[in-house]
Amino acid sequence: MDKKIIFMALVITASGCTDVLPGSTSPTSSSGSAVQIADFSINDQSLYADQQAVITLVVENYNSQAEITDLKLVNTGALKIQDGSWSQRCSAAELPEPVNGNPGVMECSWEVRAPPESELGNFNSKSYSPGLMLRYRSELSNSDRPVKIHTKEAREIESTSQVSSSFSNGEISTSIKAESPVAVGIESPVTVSIDANSQHVVSENYGFEISPTSMIASCDGREPQNGRLSLDVAVEPSGSAQFNCVLNPQTSTTRNLIFSTSYKYQKAPSLNVEVLSQ
Repeated sequence: MDKKIIFMALVITASGCTDVLPGSTSPTSSSGSAVQIADFSINDQSLYADQQAVITLVVENYNSQAEITDLKLVNTGALKIQDGSWSQRCSAAELPEPVNGNPGVMECSWEVRAPPESELGNFNSKSYSPGLMLRYRSELSNSDRPVKIHTKEAREIESTSQVSSSFSNGEISTSIKAESPVAVGIESPVTVSIDANSQHVVSENYGFEISPTSMIASCDGREPQNGRLSLDVAVEPSGSAQFNCVLNPQTSTTRNLIFSTSYKYQKAPSLNVEVLSQ
């Protein structure tokens, strides 16, 4: 399984973002909606020996950060992809970006030929399940609803409440829990949880980077070095992962935490094709 990286950037600003009240959970964000397979089909599911058919793929891209890394037909068996077919025009590098809220659309097609009568043997028909392997990198962000943390001097704090936020794009989801307000000079925990379908996530580890690190004491015991903090977190069999960070602010202010998460994902739909003896 390929190793991929998830980058989490903590961007801290003073104002201009929607407040997330203590004790509340921000609504689900879809700002990272990624790549959708709008169509994967064959124009004839029942073929005679030596008959040609066309497999069509339509991909819709909802994220300007999405990048296809692998795109090919798999498990075609005795169905032969024809030389000179449109498959050469379906390049992973050709994924268009969305424009004005409309997805970028990529259309591909492969001409395939059923096996000759001789390969069917004594069978009246044979079944095949050609499939698609689509792998891509994409990004999920809570930039439209950051987690807002207030920091104050300890003597000014009467009580604290939990600040929580969760956001998802239907592929992965991220949940963040922290306390607010945070006392200046006193460590305060932040818990980050990632959930995903293990059948679709293509990684052995989630990794992240945090910046700036001025308010970060450590993450899972690892301290920032040279203004950067990097950490790999093992993916559980379920596709989930969790890690903990410690905040240690040095001034009284309001801080917005924005998590931008990049990841690698795969989709593998398949078709049912029956080849009949003439």
